[in-house]
Amino acid sequence: MLIEAVVVVAAPASDQVAWLDKYDVPPDEIALGFDDAFRLAGRLVDEGPLSRDVLPCCR
Repeated sequence: MLIEAVVVVAAPASDQVAWLDKYDVPPDEIALGFDDAFRLAGRLVDEGPLSRDVLPCCR
């Protein structure tokens, strides 16, 4: 979920618009999706798929 959210946030504007159209959501959904996923980053560190060293880079 976090990786998908980062991919959408980092995508060019045209790709973001296509994503919004595909899922039929308002523009703020991109930021909200990233925020929701980022809140799980600590849990991902605890469970192992994300390195603790990456967290400062995300902030």
